[in-house]
Amino acid sequence: MSAESTYIGRIYGDYASWDDAYDFLENRNEKFRKSNLTPDAIQSTLASVLMYLDLDKKFRGGAAYDTTKQVEDPQLIPKMLRFLEQNPQLFRFDQKDIKQGNYGLINLENENYIIAVARVIRSDYSGPPRGYLVVARKIDRDFINELSNRQNLNLQIYSLQEAQKLDRLKPVISQILETESDVILPHTETFKYGYTLLRDINNQPIALVRIVKPRDTFLTGK
Repeated sequence: MSAESTYIGRIYGDYASWDDAYDFLENRNEKFRKSNLTPDAIQSTLASVLMYLDLDKKFRGGAAYDTTKQVEDPQLIPKMLRFLEQNPQLFRFDQKDIKQGNYGLINLENENYIIAVARVIRSDYSGPPRGYLVVARKIDRDFINELSNRQNLNLQIYSLQEAQKLDRLKPVISQILETESDVILPHTETFKYGYTLLRDINNQPIALVRIVKPRDTFLTGK
């Protein structure tokens, strides 16, 4: 998941250190909102939600897009705001590094997302911060396919709820939790399945990853 976290980091870097966004949090410029905070604009970033909060963590502008249904998803913003209120650790930053962002995995009403939170600063990386940028992307089929192609992997990601309903995966999950290590199982004479759990920002398991690779790849650790 590090590759996708890097992508999310690049997105929040572009939108967080931006003079226009910095000014928007002070003057609520409607032109900025109409140009940059619409479902179409969010869709172009491949994010599911992008929004700006002031220093009191009050919503000041943003939009959400359902990448699966390809429609606006206005209900996602209040859901995300409630989640952020319940997880203030995402707003704890190193005061010496104004460019620092926080990111990780979250489960939001049985759907998994990669989330990033950063302070909004000027384009030259000066401050003081004027608010926060929140960007998240749903881990859906499109996300999995993009990650598989980018990493050249035969990859499947199951939500924990989905995996726990499958009899063949229940013992895999139990073994990972008991041993706190990944599980490798034979599949054919030439391929093996590798399994690992993904954990959220609170260190709770939220997804099971399965990777199919040649046996010699696992043996050599490549």
